[in-house]
Amino acid sequence: MVSIISLLIPLAFPTLTIAQPSPSTFPCNKFWTSLPPDDHNLTVPCAYLPGYPTVISDIPISVLHTTEFTPTAESSPLLDTLLIDTFTTAIATYSSLGLPSGFPEIILVLTNSTHETASYTLVTNQPEFPPSPCRIIAYSRWLANMTGPTATSIHDIDPGPAQQKLAHEIYHCVQKWNMNMSGDLPPPSWIVEGSAMYFSNLAFPSVDLEWEDSMVYNPDIPLYMHDEVRHASSSSKSAYATGLWFQSLEDGFGPMVINDFVLTATQPNGQVGGLEERKRLSRDVIAIMGFERFAERYSLGRAFSLAWGVGIKDTNGRYIPAAGGSVSPATLAMQDKEGKEARIDIATKPFTVKEFVFQIDGGQIIMLSLLPGTKPKAGKVKYRVGNGREWLDVPMGGSWGSSGFIVTPCEESVSVFLLFVSTADVEVDKSTVVVKQFYKDEDCPCKNGKKRQGVGLKDGCDKKEETKEEEEPEMTGSCAASNIPTDDCLMATRKWVLDIPSTKQLVETKLKESMPDAGVTGVVVGVTGSGEFVIAGDEGKNVTMTFKNLNIETVVTVQGMNFPVTVKVDGVAEANMFTEQKDGQGGGSVCLVMYAGHGSAVGSNPLFGDVVNYDLAAKDWISQDWDVTYTCGGGKFSIHGVLNGQTTFGPFVYNAVA
Repeated sequence: MVSIISLLIPLAFPTLTIAQPSPSTFPCNKFWTSLPPDDHNLTVPCAYLPGYPTVISDIPISVLHTTEFTPTAESSPLLDTLLIDTFTTAIATYSSLGLPSGFPEIILVLTNSTHETASYTLVTNQPEFPPSPCRIIAYSRWLANMTGPTATSIHDIDPGPAQQKLAHEIYHCVQKWNMNMSGDLPPPSWIVEGSAMYFSNLAFPSVDLEWEDSMVYNPDIPLYMHDEVRHASSSSKSAYATGLWFQSLEDGFGPMVINDFVLTATQPNGQVGGLEERKRLSRDVIAIMGFERFAERYSLGRAFSLAWGVGIKDTNGRYIPAAGGSVSPATLAMQDKEGKEARIDIATKPFTVKEFVFQIDGGQIIMLSLLPGTKPKAGKVKYRVGNGREWLDVPMGGSWGSSGFIVTPCEESVSVFLLFVSTADVEVDKSTVVVKQFYKDEDCPCKNGKKRQGVGLKDGCDKKEETKEEEEPEMTGSCAASNIPTDDCLMATRKWVLDIPSTKQLVETKLKESMPDAGVTGVVVGVTGSGEFVIAGDEGKNVTMTFKNLNIETVVTVQGMNFPVTVKVDGVAEANMFTEQKDGQGGGSVCLVMYAGHGSAVGSNPLFGDVVNYDLAAKDWISQDWDVTYTCGGGKFSIHGVLNGQTTFGPFVYNAVA
């Protein structure tokens, strides 16, 4: 690649001389016989720019100019170098993507005219497909962009914007040569323009010409509805702005996968309001996984300044500025007289970025969960607390793990943010978040002199402050008072070890069920390590669950791509076990009240670099009640969690130990 420094030294290159009308001129549209003579105002003759036609990396490249074309004095010494450098860089970048149909011949036509849309600098079309060359027309604004309105000398010239704009059009040539750009299945404009913004940045990452559009991406409009081929300065639905979405995919999928996603995109005719495109995206694993990551990073980018190091990272390593946006306040609807439980009904349009916020007063331990039966059609509800820079999943009600717990200091309230990401093929996706108080510091209101404003905060400060000893949190749930004897089958063995083959089969089944429309073609699961379920105490009301290097490694193959995930559990959890019901045939239900534990459960996704760590310490299990249905007999013991008739985990099978 020619050094940018060389572009600023005009004496290093021959002065450009534009050919005057002569016998060497020819009709500008001679390569595209089906076009009328006045197509795109090309009514004057054309000639080859000196040095063209040429071949760059085996690709035929021609540069024509109308006989009226005259570059400015500032741009003339740079034009030849700029063209060679741009074509060489763009061809090398795009050829590395594995193009199924290769690279087309390209003809660039330099003109002095202005496009009917005054802001346009270049336009690309493939008049006859195949075999005509891809045509790029450069209007007067293209070179004007390079010099700028304030340029007074050669030292004021910045070739970067002109190069990235031309690289944008060269990628359009790649699109037109490798995908159907007309007929019954035209690609959506948001994909055509958004991907060209991204790939031109891949070729020239230091220019950042795409930032202007990216910074005004409209999160309230579905991704696929950004369908206006106008720049963001004049449109709230600019297709160019979706370059930000493509950029967010880079570190997770890589340019080759992104390019494949683009070149295989089609859109049936007759669609209404983008409904067909929404259906297509809701079944595409790249769109599903990519939009979730985009929503997380986009929302963090607009919440924090660039100094925080969060958001969407550019190819050049810098974080892209995002315009700050308002967050919708969430209404806490109380569900009990004591004020210990509330619900939040939330809704979003698929493929939008929708956030909510609510306040939790100090001195509490709060658990967030999704109300059973209100799981989003497709997608996730996530949360973060205060200035937290990571989105965590809101778990389903009754599921195990530390995710969802919030501990607030007595002295101050905290803001809890919810992010609802939906990729469903529905008009509106809905869910309900349950906010449940497990513990509150009764002295807390008297320390700051304010009444509490959030869940479980109906009591004000007493007039007379009293000093109280710290109280242990009370156990919750009806099972704590159960006196039903523990099942004889469980008492006879007491020590059970996790059955590895059935655990492996369970994971395989759950993975396939979790992605019914994603095109899963293979699931590979490996399970190593051990797990124990030990019953102690004269009445069998104490349980210790131990996991020793329990590793679950999975690889899911979707649309030809492998997605690996590893979960490692190493630790101990202790609980009181109360029998709720026995069926008399070696089965029934028990309630596990978790009260202590240590160790961790770590989930990692090497493809994306994601790591999630769940702490099994006592504070993360405090006052949780787990309703568990069990069967016991024939040397086997199985358990699965149930809440409101729905399975929340399992069934896990354990084998008896003599």
